Amino acid sequence: MPDFLAKVDVSVLTVARPVAGTLLAARTVIKSVPEIQALFRTARTHGWSAGELADSLYIELPQYLLDPVELWETCLHLADEFTQMGDSTLLVSRETGIAIARIQEDDIYLPAPVSRETEDGSIRLAQPLPRIRPGLEGLIVQWQFDRARDKQVVQGLSDKLPTSQLLVQGGDGRLLQVTQGGRKKIVDRLRDELPTLLHGEVPGVSGQLLRLCKFGTVGGVPSGFVPCSPSTSLVRVVRPVLDPVATNLRQDAYTVLQSQIRSGWVRDIARVLSGNVHGINITLGEVQDASVFDTLPDSLWIADPNTAMALRGKLVLPVPGATPTLVHSWLDAPVAYICIREDSYSCQSREFLERWEVGASLEYTLHLNPKAFTAYRLKDVPESGLSVEVMA
Repeated sequence: MPDFLAKVDVSVLTVARPVAGTLLAARTVIKSVPEIQALFRTARTHGWSAGELADSLYIELPQYLLDPVELWETCLHLADEFTQMGDSTLLVSRETGIAIARIQEDDIYLPAPVSRETEDGSIRLAQPLPRIRPGLEGLIVQWQFDRARDKQVVQGLSDKLPTSQLLVQGGDGRLLQVTQGGRKKIVDRLRDELPTLLHGEVPGVSGQLLRLCKFGTVGGVPSGFVPCSPSTSLVRVVRPVLDPVATNLRQDAYTVLQSQIRSGWVRDIARVLSGNVHGINITLGEVQDASVFDTLPDSLWIADPNTAMALRGKLVLPVPGATPTLVHSWLDAPVAYICIREDSYSCQSREFLERWEVGASLEYTLHLNPKAFTAYRLKDVPESGLSVEVMA
């Protein structure tokens, strides 16, 4: 996909606004007149600026064009295009004259000869013209169709949304979720913000757990904390790609993704924490046996969703697959150090079958305070029969 994007992402940075008819006519002249082609060779050899090449084209092109409209805009666009793309082979839109793709030599093939019947009834072989490879041609057509549709959708929704001058100038973020390019921008922004998700004011029970912990480095953890094995947390969020017109634009897709990934990371950390408390018996004592109907301590609990529902009135972080663990929130010392590998943050996305999948991961190592937890085996936990996905 990156190679394909390099072929179709051919936007030219220019202030020119050429008229389609004049631009198309100028391209035809350049293709057929050796003297005009020589201007481009001279510009490359002598390192002309875009302005110098545009001046030369503006002088030479009028003798080959009939009543060109806004010729300077066309010359400036062609000069900027050549300066930025060089001698690339470009596919040009028949409607606008603007380049829509950049083609390499291996993207073109020569079809096999085909039989043709002549006027006298005989059969001869005719050689078709070179063509773009069918796979790439189909991708380019689909790409252009999707971009045109997205532009139409965004324009239609923009007309219905209340807006302001600031949103007009900076771009309305509410519309990013309705186009593929906009969703890519959301993921790019999210990727940049990943290192900050677990810091600052984290809401809910997830924030309660994080506030009892500290972030540190593997070599900077005080003595007395028990290190766990390095772990990786991968959170995958799946959202349907709806009809753009039916999208709820009041929902901030970026904020929702941010919250879901943060929540998923915290729950993965809590699952690893509870598993280590039970696995290595970090409390230096036996695992406590109790019933969910007993009088249990009031503190932060980590438990599976069924147990979390049974612990009514308690502060519980529900984590699928977790074993019941009491976190001693009354301690003055941190209950754990979370050591995140700073270069391990990753965020990727893909779209298929009308689904938008976003995956975010990090690598970390937990160092646990042996006095901060009590492991429990809780009995009499009723099965709720509910199947839910924890969103935040």
